[in-house]
Amino acid sequence: MIKPLKELSLVSKNLKEAVEMVWHPYVQMKDYKSKTILMTEGEGIYLKDDSGKTYIDGVSSLWNVCLGHSNKEITKEIIEQMNQLQFFSLFGGYSNQPSIELALLISEITQNRYKHFFYTNSGSEAIDSAIKIVRQYFKNKKQDKRTKIISLMRSFHGTTYGAMSAGGLSPKRYEPYKPVLEGFVKIPPPYCYRCPYNKRHPECNLVCANKLEEIILEEGADTIAAFLAEPILGVGGLIVPPDDYFEKIKLICDKYGIKLIIDEISTGFGRLGTGLGIDHWKVEPDIFCGAKGISSGYSPLGVVGVSDEVFEAFYGDFNDEMIRLNHGFTTAGHPISCKAGVATLKFMKKENILEKVKQKGAFFKKQLEQLKEISIVKDIRGKGLMWGIELSDEFELAPLTFQIAKRKGLITFLTDPPNVIAIFPPFIATENELIRIREILQEAIELAEERVRMMEE
Repeated sequence: MIKPLKELSLVSKNLKEAVEMVWHPYVQMKDYKSKTILMTEGEGIYLKDDSGKTYIDGVSSLWNVCLGHSNKEITKEIIEQMNQLQFFSLFGGYSNQPSIELALLISEITQNRYKHFFYTNSGSEAIDSAIKIVRQYFKNKKQDKRTKIISLMRSFHGTTYGAMSAGGLSPKRYEPYKPVLEGFVKIPPPYCYRCPYNKRHPECNLVCANKLEEIILEEGADTIAAFLAEPILGVGGLIVPPDDYFEKIKLICDKYGIKLIIDEISTGFGRLGTGLGIDHWKVEPDIFCGAKGISSGYSPLGVVGVSDEVFEAFYGDFNDEMIRLNHGFTTAGHPISCKAGVATLKFMKKENILEKVKQKGAFFKKQLEQLKEISIVKDIRGKGLMWGIELSDEFELAPLTFQIAKRKGLITFLTDPPNVIAIFPPFIATENELIRIREILQEAIELAEERVRMMEE
């Protein structure tokens, strides 16, 4: 458990009153001031607020803190780097040791299939970078018409304009920011539980994957640059594609010379018990985007990995500015962030984290399946330590369950649409801690079910 709260001289009534000076994302600031929870400490899978209340971090601080809070091995390496080289930009051909070390480790965890990595500061920046890379790739190949990106409805790829335009969440998310960018086409997701085609797998013959070929022919194959997808749709409802989905998708992409971009921001670097989440589908994308777990959230970091074939398309003469990648971020490849990534991946290797996540994932699945006995639980799905519990979509049951769980000390996540409770525990959670997460979820869901029964009476 977390250690006793230390004396915090800055945590005061004045700070609580000033909280609205920080404009928080995804909250209504008008009433946030009275509801704010000020987190002050973290250790392992636990967090503590300024009142002394302890919470289980059931979502790894938004998929980030995969190795838990206060990991001494990670913080030690970060401090050592801060005492050596704090920052110097990668612009102009300069480099730093942590960025190269990290590249070697990323290549290793991806089974040496990738050897070229472009750093960013976040997942959204990684997606935007991948879009720019694939569009320039085709221009360098003299296929200028290939600019369109096909993606999935209910997908979430980030909040920058490129990532947002590629995403497929409910239109209300994008309404305030219209017009979104052009050149993005959406197809229905492989959502077996609520199949948009009213079919069942495998008798469906993967109609959802075949839709990709249909839209390619409709738009014109020579206008399509890439197909972009998450291995498991996270924010859009924890949608897990069938085992043969991505194999069919890759065959279609290869048939028409289209690049496959996989968004590994939530699923990569161990979340599913594999280096990349897509490894479960035995497919190699041309480009992948990573973030979050790559540094366990200890410092902002994102990455784009590309195949040799994509990378080599940017080689040219020294003065050929139209061939090189004219794109980057001042702090991309930041030595402290990269050192956090190095420490994270080294710890994962030393502790055999990928195998442990597979084992814990199988254990957690059995725990969660006990919840199927509750009438309002409609589906439970996921892989590794990434799970979603779909509830009846009447009476706003998932938001109610979310609030009850929070009061009981478990932090969960609501997807969009908000009828799925998502759980992403840190990789270091013990079996007893996973059992406790299931127990609190069960208590919260049963209370929500009881509320519905009372309303119906």
